Amino acid sequence: AIKHYGAGNVAVAGDSAGCNIALGAIRLALAEGCPAPCCQLLISPWSDLSAAAGPRGEDESMWRNIESDYLSPFGETDLVPFFVREYLAAPPKPLDATPKAAARAVFRVRADVEGLHRAAGGGGDVEGGGALSDEVRRRAVADEVAAALERWNRPRLVSDLDPLVSPCRAGKEHLAGLPRTMLILGGGEVLYDQQRRLEAALRGAGVAVEPPFVGEGMPHVFPLFATAAWGPGLHTGDASPPHPAVESVEVMERFLLSS
Repeated sequence: AIKHYGAGNVAVAGDSAGCNIALGAIRLALAEGCPAPCCQLLISPWSDLSAAAGPRGEDESMWRNIESDYLSPFGETDLVPFFVREYLAAPPKPLDATPKAAARAVFRVRADVEGLHRAAGGGGDVEGGGALSDEVRRRAVADEVAAALERWNRPRLVSDLDPLVSPCRAGKEHLAGLPRTMLILGGGEVLYDQQRRLEAALRGAGVAVEPPFVGEGMPHVFPLFATAAWGPGLHTGDASPPHPAVESVEVMERFLLSS
């Protein structure tokens, strides 16, 4: 895009771990001798996937903001370790998803379950017969869990300290030369502390970083909620302040138009 349109006409943006892709794409382009784009926009960057920044790591916001962010690092929705694991892992093993294979799988599973059902004394028809015994159910669930683990327990492709994975921990030489940057942060994010560390790392490498926009109390990637929050105070002449998600969109627009 830079070669076609010119560096001054190209901006790079990302949100969450997509900020790593944005930062990495620019870094790799610079290494190839390509000029940097005019600016980069980083929304709720997830720029440190190392264990030190995880749920049991050094960032207090993982605990402090746990009630204000849906990106929970603990409990039933432990999304932080799940997404880190998936980001770093090899692709999942492919499924044979052709229609014929899918149909065969459905009939095979049904036949297996009905066989177990008969063995448990429930008759041959799963839908019309009695309930499966607890032992049969346990065996079926155990088989499903084993299959799922075998499919998803994949080795890591890269280290969690790779500069392209955790640019927050990269050296100055990796961050130097990046373009003018705007950070959009949610004050209620569990990742807030590492986002501030990224800001400091960029400034330390000589990158021109605009004062970040911080949505007070807002969760991860909160600008996505702008359309739902659209209301009084925006383009209406109303004096009431806009919702932080709406305000963030206006900030991003001004930043991009000024670059």
